[in-house]
Amino acid sequence: MKQPLRGRSLPIKLSESVFEQKLGDFLQRLALRKRVDNVGNPYCNPELLDNLKVYFQTLRQWRGVKILLIGEAPGYRGCGLTGIPFSCPRLIQESEHLFWKKLSSRLFLPDEIQKEQTAFSVWQAFPLEGSVLPVCWNSFPFHPHRKGEPKTNRAPLSMELKEGESYLLEILDLFEFQSVVAIGRKAESNCRRVFTGWDGPALRHPSYGGKAEFLKGMQDVLVRLEFSTV
Repeated sequence: MKQPLRGRSLPIKLSESVFEQKLGDFLQRLALRKRVDNVGNPYCNPELLDNLKVYFQTLRQWRGVKILLIGEAPGYRGCGLTGIPFSCPRLIQESEHLFWKKLSSRLFLPDEIQKEQTAFSVWQAFPLEGSVLPVCWNSFPFHPHRKGEPKTNRAPLSMELKEGESYLLEILDLFEFQSVVAIGRKAESNCRRVFTGWDGPALRHPSYGGKAEFLKGMQDVLVRLEFSTV
């Protein structure tokens, strides 16, 4: 069943206690999803689950406009190692963005400090001082990979995207958004399927030569919201 896109109408902000209750229920549900031979679950790791909790709590407390960015699925060099969509260990360590500077010391990072270029491209699009922030999520919040090869990525299947819909709707209940942006074709089709009245924006994914087009599209979104990185 399609759901109304409440993100554009800016619902009343949840009280602290209600937010924490909803967040706790959401995290618990993520952690209970079983791994299978072609899908990993970073949230089975309590340290990565706590990373996501701290990320969401910090976003709630941060003053500034929030945009929901919806991607496809975690990758093994990025969210699969951090638990935070559109991030990677090197971004958290090295980013000049004020948000990551304030957050990085509170997060668990693995010994293997990997770089995911998509994560850097996404955060490059946002003002360093944090006047507008992305609330990042994925259409399928678990890591799809080739069977028996966890250090690979694959596109999520239709049934996996369907599974991810309920998590996406829960994200809409946690935050207030000025805009909901899909990154990549699968995220775009998921938004059109799940949300009544969603008309974009939908941006090209920054990987495989799409970085410049993605950054231009994200800049257009920020300009419409009266923000800019230039």
